[in-house]
Amino acid sequence: MKPYYLLISIIVLISLWSCMSGSGNRNGHNTGANQNSADNGDSIIKIETAESIKKFAINDSMAIALVQQVPEIKQIIDYKYADTTIFNELHIVTVPTDSDSNWQFQIVQFQKKIDHAASLIWLLVNARTGEIGILDIPKDTVISLDDWRRIRRMKDSNHKVN
Repeated sequence: MKPYYLLISIIVLISLWSCMSGSGNRNGHNTGANQNSADNGDSIIKIETAESIKKFAINDSMAIALVQQVPEIKQIIDYKYADTTIFNELHIVTVPTDSDSNWQFQIVQFQKKIDHAASLIWLLVNARTGEIGILDIPKDTVISLDDWRRIRRMKDSNHKVN
């Protein structure tokens, strides 16, 4: 009878160890190196992405490329912090549908030391036209890329004057 208890105990310990060690995920957050999150999203996003590619002119890769071609946005994504454990990533949040033809992206700052992620900016890319908009969360409106650049330049010039 004792060999069975030992065998069961070993199986339980192995299964607990495998659950705890996981595949680099802790608390549901990816703790791996800085990766393009469009490539490692969950299966629902992958299925929705595959469906939207069939319906719209701008696919996920094209939308990401359009966003990364904007120098001000690329600067935010690629920003190098003094603390090398902090980095920014671009994430696909939603894919275009029949009712909303926008790719929605979020630039997220990860702070691995304290296991914290903060949203920096929300972007929309129209899957029909490729037009980029920035979501103004406090006003719950979408700002055109040109308006966002103009507002940003005004803020930068005000900081230089002060």
